[in-house]
Amino acid sequence: MRMQFLFQEKLLPVCHPDLLTDNNLSEPLNELPRIHRRQNPDAWQRYARESGISLDNPAQGVRYDLHEMAIAAATAGARRRIGAAYVRRK
Repeated sequence: MRMQFLFQEKLLPVCHPDLLTDNNLSEPLNELPRIHRRQNPDAWQRYARESGISLDNPAQGVRYDLHEMAIAAATAGARRRIGAAYVRRK
């Protein structure tokens, strides 16, 4: 078996566009329910550490099995939630 590096991932928060209005840009990240992917239970903790921010309870929030489900929750009915997604770095 051979391994080959394909790409590097970067963790970024994603949310419904309604969360990014002028009225609530200053809303603290701690006040938004977080969305997690079951395969990456420490994603929010890692994001906070890498970004130099503090989260009161990084493990708080709902969990989904797939990225697609988590992103769908952030963009659909769960408009008051914020998720973390891995993206490929070019």
